Amino acid sequence: MGIHSGPVSGVVDVNGRANLAGAGLNIAQRVMVCGDAGHILLSKHVAEDLEEYEHWRPLLHRLGECEVKHGVQVPIVNLYADEVGNPQLPKKFQALKKHRARVRWAAVTGALLVLAVIVAGITIFSRYRVRSTLAAPEKSIAVLPFENLSEEKTNAYFADGTQNEILTRLAGIGDLKVISRTSLCLKAACKKLETECG
Repeated sequence: MGIHSGPVSGVVDVNGRANLAGAGLNIAQRVMVCGDAGHILLSKHVAEDLEEYEHWRPLLHRLGECEVKHGVQVPIVNLYADEVGNPQLPKKFQALKKHRARVRWAAVTGALLVLAVIVAGITIFSRYRVRSTLAAPEKSIAVLPFENLSEEKTNAYFADGTQNEILTRLAGIGDLKVISRTSLCLKAACKKLETECG
């Protein structure tokens, strides 16, 4: 049974018989189509009217919206008690619930697949990048310290300045790794120590 409150008017059909028509009757028929045998389904409009009375409230159970003729969504309320109505979820709502669950699982599965593709892409890209970095040898250069071979020991700053200038200009080349002067001095000191220790 489908119940709605709205305009209904009496009409006479082509055969001269009295009949009823109107928007109230159309919506009531659409509400009724959403239920199964034994259901007493109400439109939201009627349910809100009944909610005003405290003794009706426990009998009203909202089901949600049901798609009816022309894709119209009608809010439906199931009315039942111990001896009246049908407490089971109507088949249309069961199918809708299953469909929503499938859509939800499809969305979750799709999101997980996208996440897996992103993680795989990042992993592959990072490994490729590490391999390409390891495969290409790094160009490096070291400028050995200059020795002051002149008789004047005060000109040692000239040798240091020349070395610093060369280091600075070489450091400006992006693809070239310039080994620092202190690293070279440490290596030279170690070799000298090894030679002395023999």
